[in-house]
Amino acid sequence: KFIPSEITDYSYQNISNATDLVSATGEPKLLNAKLIGQEPAHGWCYYFEKSDLALQLKDYTAIQKNYQIVIDRSLKPYYGYEWFPFIEGLAWVGNWQSALSLSQRVIEENPTNDSYQSFLCQMLSQAAEGTSPNTDSAPALSALNCSK
Repeated sequence: KFIPSEITDYSYQNISNATDLVSATGEPKLLNAKLIGQEPAHGWCYYFEKSDLALQLKDYTAIQKNYQIVIDRSLKPYYGYEWFPFIEGLAWVGNWQSALSLSQRVIEENPTNDSYQSFLCQMLSQAAEGTSPNTDSAPALSALNCSK
């Protein structure tokens, strides 16, 4: 079987499957630095990307941990919508007060983005439907003027 040299030279075959990029044990993967470069600084973008990936993997606890790190380090995004993975993750773990506070702040700080509120309502409504009925989602959805 012929494999082009570009693939073997840079070990593309080892990272062609997304599940190979994420360690189930939490152990960091060692990837070819010639191919992808060095690990980025652990600033806003690092935690945003980690949380966005955790959202895809439905690892909401990891998102909550990343959110706490972002808050502790006073990291902030350039665009308000970069808070969305954190808001969704907080809602899915039942931390509705933080999800509500952050949603309200994003809406207030981005008054020209009319779509933010409707998107947040849709996202949080889905989380409310998918979480335990014991969660405190109703007051949060009401405070954001989300209607069913």
